[in-house]
Amino acid sequence: MWGRKKGAWTDRDMLTDLMHAQDLAISCRSADLTEFTDPQRMRQMTDLFAEEYQIRQELYAEMKKRGWAKSCQAPAQAVQQFRRSLAAGQPGREN
Repeated sequence: MWGRKKGAWTDRDMLTDLMHAQDLAISCRSADLTEFTDPQRMRQMTDLFAEEYQIRQELYAEMKKRGWAKSCQAPAQAVQQFRRSLAAGQPGREN
């Protein structure tokens, strides 16, 4: 699977897999946040979301330390466009 011998997971493979799992968990938690109206449940879900995000940040930091993750700055024009679209209530769309 993915060009490696069966069972031969490298540290990079494991961290990459964990990072993808965290991305999925964060996505699911984000969707869950919109489903609760009870303030206590909403706080619990928000706490879970924050925990998942913290785990992802730690994984990313480890991958970056090993040179396996690169970060880049988003183009200023794209950031401004996104800000305008959020202000207009239409994420991802230019006004």
